[in-house]
Amino acid sequence: MSSIIALFVGWWLALASILSTAGPWSGRWSDGGMILAYLIAAALGFGVPIWGFVSLRRERRDGRSVRIVGPTVCLLLAALGGVTLLPLPFFQGAHMASDAAERAQPPTDGETARTVAEAEEELRSLGDRVVAAMGRDSSRRRPSS
Repeated sequence: MSSIIALFVGWWLALASILSTAGPWSGRWSDGGMILAYLIAAALGFGVPIWGFVSLRRERRDGRSVRIVGPTVCLLLAALGGVTLLPLPFFQGAHMASDAAERAQPPTDGETARTVAEAEEELRSLGDRVVAAMGRDSSRRRPSS
């Protein structure tokens, strides 16, 4: 029973961390937090059923009566947890490594081609063109109420 609960808790934790990536940036989990959540989820969803299987095998070896159902269910739950939860920490680790490699690259020519003042003026000009395309005069301000 604890293996089933651990698997569902692991799935819930993994789902919560995945869903945090869909929300606003202020609510997003950090990369370290996500990998920690994935590791805990994998330990719960895979580790607890394996521990249950080993415990039941040890009881059987000690001469206690253990039905075949317990170890079989534990192995099935471990397989399910292994397939669904074990890859997540590895994917997150690869994501973190690729992000670090991307950040380590020097800025491109396109990123350093403009000064801040030039970029602000270009954005202001673009904003004026958008407002004009919408049929309004960008130089006029709305009257305050």
